[in-house]
Amino acid sequence: MWVPVDTDFHEEFIAFARCAKVSKLVGIDCGEDYFPNRLASQFGLLQGVVTCHVKRSSLSKEAAWDEYNKPLDELTLYIPSR
Repeated sequence: MWVPVDTDFHEEFIAFARCAKVSKLVGIDCGEDYFPNRLASQFGLLQGVVTCHVKRSSLSKEAAWDEYNKPLDELTLYIPSR
């Protein structure tokens, strides 16, 4: 089932949508690209998450946060049936 995400959604759905998208994780002195489909496959869960191409540039902490926290307009999530 494809579900469109907008700002009127419950906070838990928005948090899930943010966790399911490709982003850059920033630590104290390091940054790593985060690919949720690769993480899920380590646990034996092959998901139908579309892999996005990300720039391999080094983002500052602020730029990485802005990229992660940008609005989720026009995003749809695929939620498989049980």
